[in-house]
Amino acid sequence: MLGRRALALVLAPAVWLAGVPTGGLGGAPASAEEAAGSRLAVLPLTVQGDMSQADRDDLTRALVTGFERGSFSVVGPDQVLSKVGDPGACADAACITGVASKTGAAFVAVPKVEVNDRDYSIEVALFNGQTGERAAVSQDSCEICGVVDATGLLDSAAATLGQKLDALSKGPATLSLTAMPEGAVVLVDGELLGTAPLETPIPPGKHTIRVSQEGFIPSERVITFVEGVQEDLNIELEKMPNALPGRGWGWASLSLGLVGLGGAVGLTYLHDRPMRIGDRCSIQAPDPDFNVMPGSDGDEICKELWDTKWGALSAGIAGAALTTLGVLVIIDHFKRSDRSRRKAVKDSRSARFGVGPGSVMIQGRF
Repeated sequence: MLGRRALALVLAPAVWLAGVPTGGLGGAPASAEEAAGSRLAVLPLTVQGDMSQADRDDLTRALVTGFERGSFSVVGPDQVLSKVGDPGACADAACITGVASKTGAAFVAVPKVEVNDRDYSIEVALFNGQTGERAAVSQDSCEICGVVDATGLLDSAAATLGQKLDALSKGPATLSLTAMPEGAVVLVDGELLGTAPLETPIPPGKHTIRVSQEGFIPSERVITFVEGVQEDLNIELEKMPNALPGRGWGWASLSLGLVGLGGAVGLTYLHDRPMRIGDRCSIQAPDPDFNVMPGSDGDEICKELWDTKWGALSAGIAGAALTTLGVLVIIDHFKRSDRSRRKAVKDSRSARFGVGPGSVMIQGRF
């Protein structure tokens, strides 16, 4: 009796360990989603044309071998037939999702081969097991070739799609962008994506990212995005140099411009009038009477006249230019001040929400 009890005590832990799930001691088994996330169901090969069963088996083996090079666990055609039955061509979404559900696969491969004498055309399509939508396809052909060549084509197509599956399993590419100043406009390939900061999925491949903000020099980057990889961009825009001087220069330019315009008016009025200095005509010769002519009423008339048309023209042009510049500088200053004031009001009205240890904070003015 004592020996039996000792044997039971020894065997009990082993029996308990045998019943523990593979996830570990006390752990839960892998979920269906985790298992399906790495499984690929390969449907039986569909052949159009004459082909022996041996050649069909060779092509099927090549197809499965090509897929097994990837990181996905492959559910072969024989396993699919045992769980689903013969799915036939399986061309609609309902059939695809049904196969995926019964095999626990995330993706379903549908291989087709068309044989015409010694010409082979192959197509291997990958479908999303949840939606039934086609995710990728590989097509190839060879003329005047044999089943060995077709086997190589299938093996290569499966390997290529296996790499695509690995990329799809990593999820989409992601763009995480911050910019200074905040609120800068972000465009991808010329289309508005949003304003910084932002984090959003983006199709894999090469894209042109442009960040712009009023008053700043736009920044443009060409980034190649990869599936499952997040690209972090931090772009600091440089302020656009202001072609106009400051407000003080504006007022000074306006003042000088008005003086120039006033001078132009005075010189225009003086043109072709007698050249007098005080009450006397201008004396340019030793003879004091040389520059004086008697008038009809007995008054003296100066022989010399003022010639100020070119001075008036120059003063008018300079005055107009300085006045225009001064007005533009002052208007630009007021516009920028108004934009800054409106932005400050907008920022003061924006609320901030935060969660801290044991507290909730709302900050802002409304």
